[in-house]
Amino acid sequence: MGSIIGRGKPSGRLCGPLHRRVLGASIALIASLLVPSVASAIDEFPVGVRPGGITTGPDKALWFTEEGGADGISYIGRFDPPTGSYTHYPIPGTGNVPDKITVGPDGNLWFTEVGADSIGRIDLQGHVTEFSGAGGGPQGITAGPGGVWFTAAGTSSVRRMNTSTLTIDASYTTQIGSSDPSDITLGLDGRIWFTESLSGVSRIGAVDPNSPPSSTNPAESQATVGSEPSGIVSTIGGILWFTEPGINAIGRITTGGAISEFPGAGVSASGIAAGRDGALWYTLGFGGTVPCSGVGDQAIGRITSAGTFTNKFATPTPLSDPSDIAEGPDGALWFTEYCANKLGRIVTAPPAPPPPPPPPVVVLSVSKLSLGPSSFRAAPKGASITKKVKTGTKVSYGLTAVASTRFTVESVQKGRKSGKKCGKPTAKNRKGKKCTRYVLVKGSFKHAGKVGSNSFRFSGRVGNKRLSPGKYRLVAVASAGGKKSKAKRANFKIVR
Repeated sequence: MGSIIGRGKPSGRLCGPLHRRVLGASIALIASLLVPSVASAIDEFPVGVRPGGITTGPDKALWFTEEGGADGISYIGRFDPPTGSYTHYPIPGTGNVPDKITVGPDGNLWFTEVGADSIGRIDLQGHVTEFSGAGGGPQGITAGPGGVWFTAAGTSSVRRMNTSTLTIDASYTTQIGSSDPSDITLGLDGRIWFTESLSGVSRIGAVDPNSPPSSTNPAESQATVGSEPSGIVSTIGGILWFTEPGINAIGRITTGGAISEFPGAGVSASGIAAGRDGALWYTLGFGGTVPCSGVGDQAIGRITSAGTFTNKFATPTPLSDPSDIAEGPDGALWFTEYCANKLGRIVTAPPAPPPPPPPPVVVLSVSKLSLGPSSFRAAPKGASITKKVKTGTKVSYGLTAVASTRFTVESVQKGRKSGKKCGKPTAKNRKGKKCTRYVLVKGSFKHAGKVGSNSFRFSGRVGNKRLSPGKYRLVAVASAGGKKSKAKRANFKIVR
């Protein structure tokens, strides 16, 4: 957590004079549950100096605050995950100590400056503007109705910077003075929720932005005294989760104000975010007041929505001090490593399995059309398709899909060429080259077929008429789903 004096860690970090405490965790406890995981391996990416708060910008890049080094110059960093490119933009002046950062309703990035008592704004081109007089040590910041809302530790209040008028136009003081409001988020109920991290207070507050300040606005719910609530996040169903570094726990609160606390989180829990696996993920860094020293797990912890801790994932860089955490543009969780000058990335859910390959495109077709025998007598009466075996023939054919196949018959007759056409022999074309004509016999019949081999008994009758002796060919065209196959043909002969 950023403080008016000292390091500008994300809200809720135990680093200011208001948060001095003795950590009595044993080495065995620190080492417990630091289980590596291939499925949730951590990747690290070097960036600037002392990264703190982090968020995903409207440009799908990661934006984060950088407290800076010994020269006192602070920055706003930008990291593009697909390309790995990193740049940062200096904040004018020295000693600004930027803390948390969020996307405002105007599409710019807004951040708090603990040391300068200012609210800063940076556009996507890197132009920084500062607005002084925030109200004493601004720390957490979130987008909400009418602008961006932030906590002001020096005045124990929650305030709004109107992103249209560029003025602070709302202020809500906590019920207990000197409560050190820390992190802040917009709840699904439309209220602005925040943590009060002073050890003797340890409350969760909620501001109704549609009502004026009063003895019940903000509403406040009591957590365990000494729990020092820190980071806070809103999740599906309106449930809010928060870290409690004072008692090494994770807390949960409903919009009705009911608090549940789950001990065993690890040492110095700070930032918290919801993962795509439905669990909550939180940072475990250093405790104490001296930067980059003290006791801490140096890991990312995980707790299910039912309140069960699973394991912790140690950062590859020792003493990295994981701080703030947020979902990145790729769906993974990204976090800042204040003492390692790096960003970390952890995958919270296995990647979605690739979609199944599209089914092969089936081209509707008729194959292996044959008649056996190919010479037969036509039945004197009956339908085109018959069950009788004394007359007619067996027709066999194949289909690539379930279809209805329409059969027609063409009479094979002599002809003469007239140009490119084969016509009926006449005196006019008597000198033309001989050719074969196929004359359509009136009538047709259909057969419902399955995929693969099909057969039926053909009587030799078409259009309720018996085919006369002569040469013919059977033509088959299948239809299914509004599509038709190419015609398939087979010759046969009708005998007396």
